[in-house]
Amino acid sequence: MRFAVIGTGFITEMFIEQGRLCDDFHVEAVLSRTFSRGQDFANRLNIPKIYSDIEVLAKDKSIDAVYIASPNSMHKQQAIAMLNAGKHVLCEKPIGSNSEELAEMLKCADENNKVLLEAMRLSFNPLLGEVKKQMNIMGSATQAYLTFCKYSSRYDAYKEGKSPNTFDPKFSNGSLMDLGVYCVSLMVELFGVPKQILASCSKLENGFDRSGSILAHYSDLDVTLTYSKVATTRLKSEILFEKGAITIGTLSTFEGVKIHKDGEATLELQADTSDMRYEIEAFIRLCDTQASIAHHHKISIETMNIIDEANRQCGLLI
Repeated sequence: MRFAVIGTGFITEMFIEQGRLCDDFHVEAVLSRTFSRGQDFANRLNIPKIYSDIEVLAKDKSIDAVYIASPNSMHKQQAIAMLNAGKHVLCEKPIGSNSEELAEMLKCADENNKVLLEAMRLSFNPLLGEVKKQMNIMGSATQAYLTFCKYSSRYDAYKEGKSPNTFDPKFSNGSLMDLGVYCVSLMVELFGVPKQILASCSKLENGFDRSGSILAHYSDLDVTLTYSKVATTRLKSEILFEKGAITIGTLSTFEGVKIHKDGEATLELQADTSDMRYEIEAFIRLCDTQASIAHHHKISIETMNIIDEANRQCGLLI
């Protein structure tokens, strides 16, 4: 499959490196708003074509699929342009800024008979299946704490009075959209949609949500989500059962997953350092076989609905 990539950040570089571990993966083009940056990126990663105009990329009939890793606020426009051009789209999380955007994107994919998939790595990690298997063995969960708090490398620039994109509200990349989305998506994967949520956040002077929390209530379970771009947690995520627990070190990669059963030795699940390739393999398989993508769309929709409500409660209009 012949890919173009949109964006030249570290996540795009990781995508290319791990994609090259997969069968039928070829990167033919890169799109960057700055041609010189795209040229440097292409030279370093051996990519033959460089674009700075999305309309020109859309006309390139040699491209089968596009990986979008631009700022979140640009996802909808770019995805729709690529889908209308007859290309499949793998779009970084969160797939859109809100549910309305996601609905437009899914409608466009359906009308063009193309695959649109959110690149939520944890959804394709084999360890997710193992965690679900262990949960079935351990019985009903009683409580869960899901956390993703990581000090952003660009926060110092913001404090110095600069305006990095990573702390600009117009790009839809606050702490909930950027990091909390992992917590929400995993919660939906494991427990479904809660009956109600209560959300709160802390904002910077420009209205950007720097950190926040969500309390999600189910009929027999409460899940607490915490996320931040201005502090790094030392705590692990944890799912509690009457006679045991599952702990997860890093939600995005499933590093540090341990199964604790009372009276038994702790089982540690080994994470794959090349875990991104699983979402790439799944995407290529979906494009080739036209297999059902309904489950993944369901998770994306339900996740975005929860994020919308949390943003509403926090006074964040995205």
